[in-house]
Amino acid sequence: MSNIWQDIKDRVSVDEVIQDYIPIISQGGSYKALCPFHNEKTPSLVISPDKGIWHCFGCGAGGDIFAFVSDIENITKKEALTKLAKKAGIKLESQHNNLEEKEAKAQSVNSFESGLKLLEWSSDIYHKILLKVTQDRKNPITQYCLNRGLTQEIIQKFKLGYAPKNNLVTELVRKYNIDYQTMQAIGVLKLKSSLDQAKVKQIELSMLSDKFVDRLVIPIFDKQSRIIGFTARVLPYDNIERPKYLNSPQTDWFNKSNIWYGWSQSRPQIIQNKKALIVEGNMDVVSSFRHGFDFTLASQGTSFTENQLKLLKNLTRVVWLAFDNDEAGKLSSDKFFKSASLLEIEVNKVVIPKEYKDLDEYLNSEKPTQLNVIPYLDWVLQSKSSLIRSSDSQVQKENILKLLDLISTVSPISREQYLKKLSALSKISIATLQSLLKPVATGTGKTEGLGLGEQEDLVNLEQLAYNNLQNFISGVTAYFPTKTPLVWDCYTLLNQILPQLSKFRDMDDFLKSNQDIFDLISSQKQELSELSVLEVIWKSLIHYLDNHLSSFILDSNLKAIYLKLKGINFLNYS
Repeated sequence: MSNIWQDIKDRVSVDEVIQDYIPIISQGGSYKALCPFHNEKTPSLVISPDKGIWHCFGCGAGGDIFAFVSDIENITKKEALTKLAKKAGIKLESQHNNLEEKEAKAQSVNSFESGLKLLEWSSDIYHKILLKVTQDRKNPITQYCLNRGLTQEIIQKFKLGYAPKNNLVTELVRKYNIDYQTMQAIGVLKLKSSLDQAKVKQIELSMLSDKFVDRLVIPIFDKQSRIIGFTARVLPYDNIERPKYLNSPQTDWFNKSNIWYGWSQSRPQIIQNKKALIVEGNMDVVSSFRHGFDFTLASQGTSFTENQLKLLKNLTRVVWLAFDNDEAGKLSSDKFFKSASLLEIEVNKVVIPKEYKDLDEYLNSEKPTQLNVIPYLDWVLQSKSSLIRSSDSQVQKENILKLLDLISTVSPISREQYLKKLSALSKISIATLQSLLKPVATGTGKTEGLGLGEQEDLVNLEQLAYNNLQNFISGVTAYFPTKTPLVWDCYTLLNQILPQLSKFRDMDDFLKSNQDIFDLISSQKQELSELSVLEVIWKSLIHYLDNHLSSFILDSNLKAIYLKLKGINFLNYS
């Protein structure tokens, strides 16, 4: 299996892989495309089938088919190998026996721990160099740190470092006989640019050099406060044309889809403040801390995965969003809002005055002790009010549809509230606006409008779920023909809240979480007493309502039934 990587490359062309994810345009013997890793209007990603590589001249991203799949899907290179092997029709070798599996697992654990130690070792080197450099007040690096407010306290809190120009880490690896292969695996060393990785059969230390050169180095910590990778920023005096930020590659240690920068520093304050301030970049986190906003996080990029949002939701359900004031920042804000709203995270907008490009610039200029924060949809309504009232019908329509796209992701109650606000602003009836709302697909980032066929499928699925719940109600009443008070109250609540389940994901969640009820009623009647079945139904319904209460409108009668069910002594219910 030593040549499996090359075998896959021989069978699957780079353009064939990339066009599975994004549209590509033929240009002579190569292809071009809009880069998916940064916002752009003119294609700058070039694909070379002859060389089997791709490269973006806008952001500097590039590599082979494994690098592309790894980056765009936020998976490891090994996972990309498995995925592309299937596409190439190549069957990977399976494990041989339990003993070998255990040995391989133990070796993997040892390798992972070794990588963590070397990441810590590398960070120590960068950090000590920066502390030493900043003792010289005339050094341009010191001037940069002073201008950015990077005091000794901040440098030590975030363990910031500096990667020098002279391949120092590579030399230290040679001097102390460090495991250079692991150093390459963790992304601190890299193959020299003159070498073709596909043709290198066995890597030697002489082939490697420092990945980070003449950059401010920002270590990335995981939830356990272990260093798992780095982001490195060019310094202002840098005249070489190269990417502003250089990140660790996707590795077994560094998986950016599961990372929040600032997590280990901010976690206690987020829990205490019951909110998180979300910014675009790592330096924005550092700047926010410096100004007293120590509950700040940033992702590794402006696209957010469901894993990241679920991690965030475990800490807090309230977010203050402070992305940049440019168009890219606004688009990223909308994407974050939709993804977070689908997970029932409350999103508020930090209003940064228009004269400032980002939160960092605003904090450094005005030094506010408080931030102007309003609900995200209110901010969008305010910022688009003139466009929504525009006499140009096309402009008005486009902006109303954009706003409806956001409104479609919130709870039914919030949706109704904002439809009323939009109706008052646009002078278009609520009924018309309601008819324009698009169905929302489940899953992070899947909030775009569906095609006609997908909409029909969604309606069919919703109808199926509706019928199943109706069958559930019928089953309950059939099983308890006398309609005891508990059965009757459960029936009444379900019957009234059912029509309000407008999102398929809610019904789907309900069905999945209550599958045991269907099983109990349909297949285990003879083994259970009526009381046992009834208790399962009661507990399940109350648990569901406790977690989704904000999604329903309960009149005083239904609310009284809900509170009565919630507070009962089950055995004495009457």
